[in-house]
Amino acid sequence: ELRQCLAEQDRIKKEGAELAQAQANMDKERADIERLGTELQADKAKVDTTDEAAVAAYNDRARQRTQRVEEFKAGAVRFNERVDKLVVDRQSYAAKCADRRFFEDDYEAIKAGQ
Repeated sequence: ELRQCLAEQDRIKKEGAELAQAQANMDKERADIERLGTELQADKAKVDTTDEAAVAAYNDRARQRTQRVEEFKAGAVRFNERVDKLVVDRQSYAAKCADRRFFEDDYEAIKAGQ
C-alpha cells in the first residue's frame, strides 16, 4: 500500500507540474490573441475598403485570429478536464494515503528502489 501511495503521490506531483506549465502556455496564448484582437481593431479603420486585396488581407487575419480563439477554447476545455481529474485524484490520495502510518524502514526501502 505504501508503494502505491508513493507512486500516486509522484504521479500527482508530475501532473500538477505539467498543468502549471500548460497554464503558463495558455496565459501566453491568451495574451497573444488579445494583442492580435487589439491590432485588428486598430487596423480596421485604416483598411481601404475600395481595395479588394486590403480587405481580403484584413479578413484573412481576422479569420486566423478567430481560428486561434476556437482552438484556445477547445484547449481550455481539455485543460479544465485535466484540472478536475487532478482535484479528484488529490482527494482520493488524501482519503487513501494521507495520514497513514507506516514504518520508516519500509519507506526508505521503497525510495531506495527495493
